[in-house]
Amino acid sequence: MIHMQLMGHIIVFDILFLGAVDRTDNKNACIFVSVAMHFELLCIFMWMMSEAVFLVFKVVKKTPSRYNKFKFHFLVAYTVPILIVLTAVILGRSHYTAGDLCLLDGSGKWAVVIPMLGSVLINMIILLKMLIIIYSRAGPMTQKSEKLQTEYKQLRSTVKGVLMLVPILGVTWIIGPFAAITNSLFLIYLYAILNSLQGVFIFICYCLLDQKVSCSFVIFQLLFL
Repeated sequence: MIHMQLMGHIIVFDILFLGAVDRTDNKNACIFVSVAMHFELLCIFMWMMSEAVFLVFKVVKKTPSRYNKFKFHFLVAYTVPILIVLTAVILGRSHYTAGDLCLLDGSGKWAVVIPMLGSVLINMIILLKMLIIIYSRAGPMTQKSEKLQTEYKQLRSTVKGVLMLVPILGVTWIIGPFAAITNSLFLIYLYAILNSLQGVFIFICYCLLDQKVSCSFVIFQLLFL
């Protein structure tokens, strides 16, 4: 479910950006688009952080935690972006237009950049901590049952995939505001290239590198090919 939320917000943001970022003929509609993209970006990073928190609970806790439920992730992942966006709108509604684009202007972009940097930093700390725990348990796990070893391998594969995906997506989204602020041709091209490859990154991390998906594909080949 967390993956679905993350992918859904990425799709919505891309649709808004490609379809309406230059629709400045109606000022109110332009501000609405800019606010919506701000919200979608914050949701993307909150869901990425929710995934890291979900995984760390699975790694650290020996029994399922009653707080590590989707409803709690859902509440936090939407409440925080709503509060940030409402605060930004109340304090500076005029910052939601940048010349001929429906984007946050130079000073307003910090309402995106600061939460992004904070989210990516927290994700990296959590995921690095998880990798240390997982590899420190590698020895004792070899003495466990085959079922526990299989679950451990799947979890380790998932953490590896997320660890690669977080910096890739984090760098991609953080480059965008800086490219717009500095008007650097290099950053603009870098942002466009990385952003267009997001689907490829997600496919590699969550499909090709996922042990469960690989096993399902092998079974499919044996049954139908």
